[in-house]
Amino acid sequence: MSKQISIIIPAYNEEKYISHCLGSISKQTVKPFNVIVIDDGSTDSTSSIARKYEVEIYKINHSGPGNAKNYGASKARGEILVFIDADMLLDKNYIKNITAPIIKGKCLCTYTTEEYVQNMENIWAKCWNINSNLPFKRRVNIDREYKELAFRAILKKTFEQTSGYNSAWGYFDDGSLSKFGVFAKAVNNAICYHYNPDTLKDVFFSARWIGRSNKLNLSIRNILRYSILNSLKIAYRNVINGAPFLFVVFKVIFDFGIVVGMFTKMEKYNYAK
Repeated sequence: MSKQISIIIPAYNEEKYISHCLGSISKQTVKPFNVIVIDDGSTDSTSSIARKYEVEIYKINHSGPGNAKNYGASKARGEILVFIDADMLLDKNYIKNITAPIIKGKCLCTYTTEEYVQNMENIWAKCWNINSNLPFKRRVNIDREYKELAFRAILKKTFEQTSGYNSAWGYFDDGSLSKFGVFAKAVNNAICYHYNPDTLKDVFFSARWIGRSNKLNLSIRNILRYSILNSLKIAYRNVINGAPFLFVVFKVIFDFGIVVGMFTKMEKYNYAK
């Protein structure tokens, strides 16, 4: 028996990507019951671009993707929730494949192992993957077992039982649903593409967000780990092993962003860029 599907997209200043995302959703072989865009306090034209598509748009004060997804879930009318980032593009069968195990009663939630980098030709996007120790063009290392990876589809009633995402986790709030012992099943045929940060400015702000997360505490150990000397040491080692020389610049900016994030963790907005 088929189940109705709601797609939820948190979006903060995503005018660069939102049309590509929504365009790929409009081409799905399985049509969602409704598509919900949560404009998380954007200051650009994200909402005006989204209005060109058949979507429901809700604007909230900037409070991070976790809270935006929780709000979207409260507005969803489908039995299955599918969470998509605004800078993602979907293969035409993505919705069909990511929800299939749930519809068949094999699990309560899923994530995809087939997530690829959309802008790998960009030097900073490439450096992001190198720094994350990910295989070329992949956003997920399929050789690892994930328990706190991004939930991409979940039964709405199961989502409600978890009380939703915990934005206090910051950058890593995607995995906060697992705090209730709910773990997603891997799906190997749900193909999607994701943009990595592609400017040094975006690299810095993304790294600062990571630094403010619940997984990084301000400590002597972490300050030394992300110090300029250690950054250069790691960067040159990667260059010797084949990374582009500009990885040195990337690594210094990224690690500086981490340190700034750790030092500013007490600021009001730890949950978002």
